[in-house]
Amino acid sequence: MFINAPIFDDNFPDKSKEADLTRIVFTEIDHNYVNPVTNNYSEINEIMQPLECWNKGAQGYSNGYATFNEYMTWAVFTLYLYDNFDSKTFNKHNKEEADFMHKNGERRTNRKIRKRLRNKLCNKMKSDT
Repeated sequence: MFINAPIFDDNFPDKSKEADLTRIVFTEIDHNYVNPVTNNYSEINEIMQPLECWNKGAQGYSNGYATFNEYMTWAVFTLYLYDNFDSKTFNKHNKEEADFMHKNGERRTNRKIRKRLRNKLCNKMKSDT
């Protein structure tokens, strides 16, 4: 795995550097845990439609599977950030992550789509047990 680190200017706070570098490494490694679970749900591509609600095709995530995995890795990182950084650092980076997702997807990732996704995944998990 190759991870390209960002270049920070000298005025960038140390905690923010740590949070940024941690996110880069964490989200890449986390795919080793998220992707195999997602592999159990073949309907991910279908229920992530229309894809434009989640992802404008930026960053190379051109299907529901890749987009879903990316959202999941970032969500897990957000929990890690909350548990391991001070509130100022968490609030700053959590806002940046949300803004990034909103920029690359549309804000209209509405309740109806989220509810449909949640219901289908929950039904699938119930049927698997």
